[in-house]
Amino acid sequence: MLWGQLLDRVLVGFPPEEAGVLTNAAKQYLIDAQEDFALHTECLEKEYAQTLDADTKSVTLPTDLISLGRVEWRGNVLEPTSEFSRYSFKNTDDSWIYATPDSYFIKGDTLFLTPGASQSGKLTMWYSYRPVVDDPATMAAVDFDWSSIQDDEPSIPKTYHQYLADFARSQIYWDKGDDTSASRYLARYLANRDVIAGKHANRFTTGPTTVLDVMH
Repeated sequence: MLWGQLLDRVLVGFPPEEAGVLTNAAKQYLIDAQEDFALHTECLEKEYAQTLDADTKSVTLPTDLISLGRVEWRGNVLEPTSEFSRYSFKNTDDSWIYATPDSYFIKGDTLFLTPGASQSGKLTMWYSYRPVVDDPATMAAVDFDWSSIQDDEPSIPKTYHQYLADFARSQIYWDKGDDTSASRYLARYLANRDVIAGKHANRFTTGPTTVLDVMH
């Protein structure tokens, strides 16, 4: 379903004279819905690879990362660890130890190799990601060019598109003070979101995942 079709679906049932007032809010709520859906279901996944130089100890994580799954160094799986669970990644002079990485830990938006990579090679990550349509702060603005996306599809799989409309309608009803209708649509959205989240749970093949808070 296209963004424009989803917008029409959200506005169906509201009085025609309110369409102009509700349209900009509906656009924002649809974008919010996709981000919320992707964050909680982790239904979007991608592979990211980067060639590192010798004597590299860390890399910046992708900005769209939600949950990090499998990590490989030169084709070998790295095990997730904690910054505080391993004492031997630094020398006595506080300099980083470089050898063949066998694990990693996350601190902020940075992935640290332990030990650091003494040789150049490829680091590969598989992770769930947050779709970015546009700057969320501008999506509801009157001057936002909705036509630039209305003929595109949301990033999440097609079978989930319809759920975005339920979220958007619930938020509009909250704005209108109709708590009963808002609760009904939100409950339907959350029930479907939870089902899809269950289908995508534990799909990564190694260790615990690292989840970043990307909702503001």
